[in-house]
Amino acid sequence: MSQSKRALTKSTLRVRRQLVEAILFEQLVPYNEKPLYNDNEFLYQFGSEKRMFQCVGRRTSFDRIRLHDDIDMVEENRSIQSAAIEDIVEELAANSSAKNQLMHELKQTIQLSDWTEKYVDIPKSRMHLSYEQLESSITEGHLYHPCYKAWTGFSFLDHQAFGPEGNRPFKLYWAAVRRKDMQLCLPQDESLFWKEELGDSVYDCLSQSLLSLGGNLKEYTFVPIHPWQWKALHTIGIQPLIERKDVLPLGRFGDDYSATQSVRTLWNVTNLL
Repeated sequence: MSQSKRALTKSTLRVRRQLVEAILFEQLVPYNEKPLYNDNEFLYQFGSEKRMFQCVGRRTSFDRIRLHDDIDMVEENRSIQSAAIEDIVEELAANSSAKNQLMHELKQTIQLSDWTEKYVDIPKSRMHLSYEQLESSITEGHLYHPCYKAWTGFSFLDHQAFGPEGNRPFKLYWAAVRRKDMQLCLPQDESLFWKEELGDSVYDCLSQSLLSLGGNLKEYTFVPIHPWQWKALHTIGIQPLIERKDVLPLGRFGDDYSATQSVRTLWNVTNLL
């Protein structure tokens, strides 16, 4: 399963390095740390006689371990190859289900990072960008977590449409849910809240859509939903709720939004105030 260094993309090298850094720092496997007497660097080794992994790095602030990109696997016959991520994950003390999930998230991170590297125009300097511009320009993700772009369930099209790097505005999907199934905590009267938040015209559109489906504001309340979540809900069984009219799909309304670095949190593109 080993692979040559030349076959590894920039994203693969980074994910592999951060994976091993996290494994060592969190002490997930026993390892040796041997000083190299070269700018306070150490040789780190973990594994077994049949398959030993080794890499070079140093201790930094808060005892963090920072490694070079080169991570090798030394086999029992003493042959040295560039370590594959799959081999490293196999060393972890976890069941096969957990390892498979980890591999899925690592591969997803690599694929989405490769896509971003290829298609997103990253500015040479971000010094003078606004906060909103920074949300789509900070593409590197978490510098410690190896699954910094896992975003489980996202396809390349989802990444492009709803990820911060894509910087594509989209409208929220709205549904009406029976009040008996909801708990609301609003700072003021509900209708006043929605009118101030959405504007009279959007509130009226939502109300008319609700009425057209046979619902009313006495029995139902509005719920904004991320369009990806609305699509995902159909794969986990929301259709029976729609058929029973516990949930009424109203459609897309209101201002345009764009994703922040957290992906789930959105900022209003139409009205920045």
